[in-house]
Amino acid sequence: MANDGEAGLRFTVLGPVQVLADGEPVAIGSPGARALLLLLVLHANQVVALDRLVDEMWGEDPPATARTIVHGYVSRLRRVLEPHAASTQLLTRAPGYELRVAESRVDLFEARRLWDAARCQPSARRAELLRTPAGF
Repeated sequence: MANDGEAGLRFTVLGPVQVLADGEPVAIGSPGARALLLLLVLHANQVVALDRLVDEMWGEDPPATARTIVHGYVSRLRRVLEPHAASTQLLTRAPGYELRVAESRVDLFEARRLWDAARCQPSARRAELLRTPAGF
């Protein structure tokens, strides 16, 4: 997975959900904040409706305060992301939120990129591409 060499955050979702700054884990907070981050990373650079976030996080039986809880998680995540605003932003966009981040900063998207690049290659080159060490 390519390391673009720029300072800023990186996100891992293949394994533990983590935010890394200079290769070191950054405290995200509660499991709920981590779940929200996962949903936003999986839909990076797209607006995710608040109602969808509530549905994904709690299913058919959300607490009465679910929307308020999500707002609190967003505030927490913004505090985590703020020092790295040049590389990552968590924006309020009707009807919800959008995590703006280069796909090269997300392990899942880098894995997909390598998989796509390897797909049509001869087996030796494909193996080489798929063994590329993570930049995370």
